[in-house]
Amino acid sequence: PATNAPTPDGPGSGIACPACGTIYASETDAPAHSINNSAASNAASWKAAGNSCIRTCDGCGKTLTTGFHSYGNYTAGNPKTDATHTLSRTCSKCDYIDTSLENHTFNSGTIVGNNRVFTCTKCGYVKTVENSATCPVCSTVYSSSSAAPAGSINYSATSTTWSDNGSTCREICGGCGKSLSTSSHTYGPSSIGNPKTETYHTIIRICTRCGHNDSTTENHTFDNGVISGNNIAYTCTQCGYIKNVAITAPTAKALTYNGTTNDNGTPQILLNAGTVTDGTIQYSLTNNSDWSTTIPAGTNAGSYTVYYTVYYITIRQLLHSQLT
Repeated sequence: PATNAPTPDGPGSGIACPACGTIYASETDAPAHSINNSAASNAASWKAAGNSCIRTCDGCGKTLTTGFHSYGNYTAGNPKTDATHTLSRTCSKCDYIDTSLENHTFNSGTIVGNNRVFTCTKCGYVKTVENSATCPVCSTVYSSSSAAPAGSINYSATSTTWSDNGSTCREICGGCGKSLSTSSHTYGPSSIGNPKTETYHTIIRICTRCGHNDSTTENHTFDNGVISGNNIAYTCTQCGYIKNVAITAPTAKALTYNGTTNDNGTPQILLNAGTVTDGTIQYSLTNNSDWSTTIPAGTNAGSYTVYYTVYYITIRQLLHSQLT
């Protein structure tokens, strides 16, 4: 090693690492507490440090670089049990081996004598059982895997699922497809959506377990409307749907007293009828009562006050006017 080289504190005796050149007052001051004098220049090695790799000098043990592991693909291997095998992958820099457990993925098995032999398609583990099929989830025993309700048994399954069964939820075994139980739907909050028509909107709620979509219709709840010219715009207070209704207001007739009746013997009609789209206009000679779609008629000479109101669907529009 180099001797009498400058130290960090100034000139004096010291020992330089042959690999990285770091100068130490003595070999024991190096991170490795010794110096490998045969180490080549710039020689360094990767080592595992938990979730990281560290690159250390081969001469003195000094940490030069840190980084994440660089793994290859998982391989399935030992140790193995009846249920699991070990997945392992190796860091290409420091050779650290990362492991985890995974359930076997068995094939459908083959019959050997009175047994059925299953092989894991990933690790080759062989499991031999009696020539009957036991579901790994619900433990139901079938004469064979094909006798299960699903037509086969998923030996990697660990849980059940919920399916939509119309008016109820149905719990299904994830291993064999057996129906285990039924239950009422558990709905989340309702929401208003499409489709919408002139008379109703759709109320939607979703089951939080099986995803069943329960949709019903509800009639719009219209406000009293906004009149603009010959149009009334009604807005649903629940979903915002807007219905425009065209209206032509009734007008008074210019009548002349001619005795008591028309030439055909009937009283004289007092108004020219109004019109409204998808609704009706009702009339009355008495304010707020005795409404009728029949236009009032009169026989006596004089001034008549006729009230009219507009109805749309089930909403009574408070367009309440009078003609004299």
